[in-house]
Amino acid sequence: MIPLHDLPEVIITDFTPTDGITSEDKAQLEILAMRVIAQSLPNECELVDMVREYVEQKTPESHWLHDIDKLDAVKMALRYEVMYPEKVGIFREFLDYAKPRLKTEEGKEIVADLEQNELIYRAHHRKQSVQGAGSGMGQ
Repeated sequence: MIPLHDLPEVIITDFTPTDGITSEDKAQLEILAMRVIAQSLPNECELVDMVREYVEQKTPESHWLHDIDKLDAVKMALRYEVMYPEKVGIFREFLDYAKPRLKTEEGKEIVADLEQNELIYRAHHRKQSVQGAGSGMGQ
């Protein structure tokens, strides 16, 4: 399920909460897109079922994967704030959006750690940015 959950977005895009699409419509579009992607594959039904499991959010695994997806966005927002000072505020925006939507205890623990140790993570990302800039990468 993990490698597949973003695949339908190749066709339908990665909708955000501000796009004005309902969860039900997004789920239907993701399942339809996966059918199109997998139609010529021998395991089409299995692949579509995995995406359906993810979008319907009825299993502990799908809850965990949704949490991971939200936590990844929060972590990336923190990194962007460090790399691009003009983006200040997006970490808090993503954190505030994700926090009440997390369904697993593990996800809630990770977001609490991110929030508690925000300064440590910022310092880590700053250090990585400086090391990356001085390594000749991108030159």
